Amino acid sequence: MIVVHGPQASGKTFHSERIAAHYGCTRIIEIDERGRHAARPGDLVLSYESTSKLRRWFPCADIVSIRDARVAIGEAAEWKREPAPVSPARAEPITLPVKVGRDGEVVDARGELLLIVDVNRDLPDARVAAIQRAVADALNQRLCAPTGSDRIEALAAKLAARDGLVWSGVCGYEAGKDDCDSGTCVAAHFEDHDPSWARQHYRGMAQTAFDDLVNTPETAGFLAGVPLEAAHQRERWGSEHDEGKSPFDWFWLIGYLAQKAAAASVAGDTDKALHHTISTAAALANWHAALSGASTAMRPGIDPADMKVAG
Repeated sequence: MIVVHGPQASGKTFHSERIAAHYGCTRIIEIDERGRHAARPGDLVLSYESTSKLRRWFPCADIVSIRDARVAIGEAAEWKREPAPVSPARAEPITLPVKVGRDGEVVDARGELLLIVDVNRDLPDARVAAIQRAVADALNQRLCAPTGSDRIEALAAKLAARDGLVWSGVCGYEAGKDDCDSGTCVAAHFEDHDPSWARQHYRGMAQTAFDDLVNTPETAGFLAGVPLEAAHQRERWGSEHDEGKSPFDWFWLIGYLAQKAAAASVAGDTDKALHHTISTAAALANWHAALSGASTAMRPGIDPADMKVAG
């Protein structure tokens, strides 16, 4: 029995018939832990398992790395294959650059409405215009980021960590070893234990999530609107209005704003419902800032009904 082992895309299956003929094997099988008992003398066994594990399973077999097997049949030791493609971007992305329209709304390059910047009209016109331009600039900066940015890489690493894998860990195969015994290597859960394909898999998932959840006009409006509304809340209801700092004050405020969003949605007023989802998220952002010590300017200790929340 000959056991040939190596990672995914290393040429085991592609060269299996030539390898079997070279070693005089009469049958070719691919096995994992559950199917190892099916192997018998005279077989060419293909596996992605580690050398130590294969030696325990098949103590009388000859264990051969795929590199050595390829050289034995006259091929190069390394087997090259194109990496898995990253998921394509959305078919209809926002047309950049984003800009401020004639009436202060934020539009894309085609003039399509992205969001309306609801600024306190008591402010001077110059400041209102500056805020609107700042929102457009922030959107351009966010949406112009390359698809292969650090954010995609960071999200891919988080997806791998969710599966118990270490993104930055060095796989045994990457280190030039004949096997990898790590249970947390980024490729540990993949059938043929190929770290490059495993990373491309998670990058593809991250790219798809980013495109579906971020690169849309609706989400862009939400992401831009929340910090603007959070700043408006701090300006309108700062600490001088109340000294309350109880966590339940925040709880009631957020519940009140979320209830307004729900009521507007039930009434069929989508624009108002969307506005209050931003107001709710902005209140959460201000609570987060207060908890982290970044800002204590907003202290919601009064009855929300007395706050005269816009809308």
